[in-house]
Amino acid sequence: RTIEGVNEVREERGLEPLQYHEQLTAAARDYSEKMARLNFFSHTGADGSQLEDRARSFGLGYRSIAENLHASRGHDDPARVAVAGWMTSRGHRKNILNGEFTHTGVGVAVTEDGQTYFTQLFMLPKSGR
Repeated sequence: RTIEGVNEVREERGLEPLQYHEQLTAAARDYSEKMARLNFFSHTGADGSQLEDRARSFGLGYRSIAENLHASRGHDDPARVAVAGWMTSRGHRKNILNGEFTHTGVGVAVTEDGQTYFTQLFMLPKSGR
């Protein structure tokens, strides 16, 4: 649902929809699960890793890459809340509306107490489209 919401926003503005990417999804899921398990929320990993480090560990070859994070609890539609929140944040909105990006992956993890962690990765692969 998150990818669909982001693609709706992009298409409303005349941008191409982002394509699902399996490795990006795996990397995003892994990071959301780590944030949930270790109870932290940051673009810097608990181990000090940055997005580029995590992308490299998943074998992602890219010309450009970016990351949006969201955490919340108590919503009936957390994906909609995540996309709406990103659109009110300048940096996150810039990632969503960046026409250079062609691929995306989303990972979601939910803790026992209902905290939902979202990671959305955006990428322009080395090979272009």
